[in-house]
Amino acid sequence: LKLKNKIPFILVSGLFFVIHLSSSGYAAAGPASVALADVEFTQRLLNVPIVYATYLLFSLTPFWSSIYFPYVVETFSLWIYLASVVMLLSMTIVAYLARIRQPNLWLGWLWFVVSLFPVIGLVGAGEAVLVGDRWSYLPHVGLVIAFVFLGAELLSRARPLWQVLPVLLVVLLFAAVARSTASAWESDQTYWQRTIDRTSGNHFAHFQLSDHYARNGDDAMREAHLRAALESKPSYSPYLLNLAIHLQNQRRDDEALTYVRRLLDLDDLPIDYALAMGRLMMLRGELALSYQFLVKAVEQQPASITSFELRKQAIFNLAILNSVLDHPENSQELFRLLVTSNEIVSPAVCVKYVDELDRFPKVFDLSSAKRHLEEVCQLGTD
Repeated sequence: LKLKNKIPFILVSGLFFVIHLSSSGYAAAGPASVALADVEFTQRLLNVPIVYATYLLFSLTPFWSSIYFPYVVETFSLWIYLASVVMLLSMTIVAYLARIRQPNLWLGWLWFVVSLFPVIGLVGAGEAVLVGDRWSYLPHVGLVIAFVFLGAELLSRARPLWQVLPVLLVVLLFAAVARSTASAWESDQTYWQRTIDRTSGNHFAHFQLSDHYARNGDDAMREAHLRAALESKPSYSPYLLNLAIHLQNQRRDDEALTYVRRLLDLDDLPIDYALAMGRLMMLRGELALSYQFLVKAVEQQPASITSFELRKQAIFNLAILNSVLDHPENSQELFRLLVTSNEIVSPAVCVKYVDELDRFPKVFDLSSAKRHLEEVCQLGTD
């Protein structure tokens, strides 16, 4: 194998890796974990041998693999670090010393180590995940190359009977693993339950199970898994929002308000959640809470077209609420903000919001809100 023939592939791989790193400004932490950027580099560096060793162990014993492993920020025990480092060094040294007689062993090991590097959590963007089965498919090709060629040479020296027996054992092992894994994919419930059984503090798996039970009408199990998710991540807005709405649908308003207020206390409450809760509280008659949520949504600076539109919806709802609370000056000012561009009132935008007001749920007398909007539009067109 000539290295110069591989240079174009190395350059292309490097380009995509740079693109991946440059995406850190756009990638955000998913609902399952912390953001990688929030993990100290020292902690990420210490976790590298453990991540490699975990991937290797799961490759050899996949019975304990899972779809998602939460990132571990706490320090591991010293013996875990030492065992991981010894394992990796031993494998590397053996593969290197055998590179002349067994070049495929060295090639396969390097393939595994290098192709796994972008996802070991040392560098990168987005959410921090300890290990992920979906990221190990390509690296496993390297292990297959190493073990298959090594096994073929060792078996070639044995008698025919001893060539058949190891192959038969490997086939039986793979069959057992396939049977165990396939059964876990029977449904969302079985796979997420398997994930919970094989991990600890896996709030994302609990949340996914709560969603499964919600679709199947099992309110008790939905609530149990939502509470389990919140126990591991008590200030995470999606879990608080879903539990609050679940309790309100159960007519357990006092319990629901506890989680609604916890949502309101969050500094990083997403604008769509603030709008949704503001509107929901308005429709349920909790006007003071509605006002606080809507103000929280309006005060956020939009970072995208979607958030810009959500902010306009928050302004619209807050204008209606001010009319209901008999604050006409505030209501008119908010409506003016909606329909005015460069100090000119847009008749088309006025028509749009009048139509939206006509479609608004008739839980209040909206005649004042409609009058305030029409006054703003009329003054702008005079």
